[in-house]
Parts: sequence; C-alpha cells; structure tokens
Amino acid sequence: MNESLQSLEAIQQKIMLVQQKIEQQKVDLEKSKAENDKLVEQLINAEESKKVSEAKIVELEAQIQSLKLAKSLSDEDEVKKAELKKMISNMIKEVDKCLAVVNTEQP
Repeated sequence: MNESLQSLEAIQQKIMLVQQKIEQQKVDLEKSKAENDKLVEQLINAEESKKVSEAKIVELEAQIQSLKLAKSLSDEDEVKKAELKKMISNMIKEVDKCLAVVNTEQP
C-alpha cells in the first residue's frame, strides 16, 4: 500500500513537471510569435525602403540620360546626332523595361 502511494505521488510529480513544461512552451511560443511579428514588420519596412531606393535610382538614371541628351543636342556634329538617336532608342528600351518591372511588382 505504501509502495502504491509512493508510485502515485511520483506520477503526480511527473504530471506536474509536464504541465510546467507545457506552460513554459506556451510562454516561449508567444515570445516567438511576437518576435516573428516584429521581424515581419521590419521586412515590410525594408522592402518599402528598397522600392523607394529603386525608384530614386531610376529617376537619377533618367536625369543622367537627360543631361547626356542635352549635351548631345548642343553639338551639331553628324556623329553626335547618330549617337543621340541611339541614346534615345536605348532610353525608350529602358523605360519599357522599367514599366514592365513596375507592372510585375504591383499586386
């Protein structure tokens, strides 16, 4: 009888330990979920920042092309005119590529 009582107490202690571990796992899970939410928010902010940076790069590249175009227009040389036509053609291709990228990124 005494042995049965000891076995029962041992089982109860093991059950209590398991319950404590379960509670600790729940706490750890909640912490992990909170950290995950924070990381997801940081990722979204980083992606938005990346898009803004990419747009700025495209804008600056367009300004560079405009400056090159303006410089080319100031020269009356036939070779420069051929280069200008080639540059305009390349600019149109780049704009088309940018539009394609923007269109694929939109939800």
